Amino acid sequence: MDLSDLDKVRPILAKFTVEGDRSKAILAGSLLDALLEQLLRSVFVEQPPEELFGPYGPLSSFAAKIDAAFALGLLSSAEYSDLHRHRKIRNEFAHSLNDTLSFDTSPISDHVQQLRLRRSTITGLSTTLALDYEASLLVLIGFLQGRISHSTHAQQPPDLAEALTAETRSKKGRKA
Repeated sequence: MDLSDLDKVRPILAKFTVEGDRSKAILAGSLLDALLEQLLRSVFVEQPPEELFGPYGPLSSFAAKIDAAFALGLLSSAEYSDLHRHRKIRNEFAHSLNDTLSFDTSPISDHVQQLRLRRSTITGLSTTLALDYEASLLVLIGFLQGRISHSTHAQQPPDLAEALTAETRSKKGRKA
């Protein structure tokens, strides 16, 4: 699914109005993970090995995608930090059996307060942790979509073996 267009993401974000905190965080984590994969695919060669993103591939995890995107210069340090925070929040919700866990309880609240791109930090207005989380998510989605829409695939260098084989054939043809 192409997530570079906001219209494709709107139906996913619409679920936020009816979902609880746990579902929001897991859904947000999945969305950010998918956007990062699309961003990486958009700057790699047109047909990268599928094993890169496969179940045991080096870019199979959300953390690996964040780290690779940062190492390739596709993320700012604030985006890098906040994506890892979103990953940690998602993991806390996904792996906890505590059904009272919310954006207002620790350790989730601690992670949200450390987000650098959140509503209260950007606007200077006081807000809830849930709104800070959602604003951070929207900012990250916008940044990632922008990077995807302005990216270009890497170009593979010419295949030296093919060039050498063609040159050898050309020399043999001239001798004959």
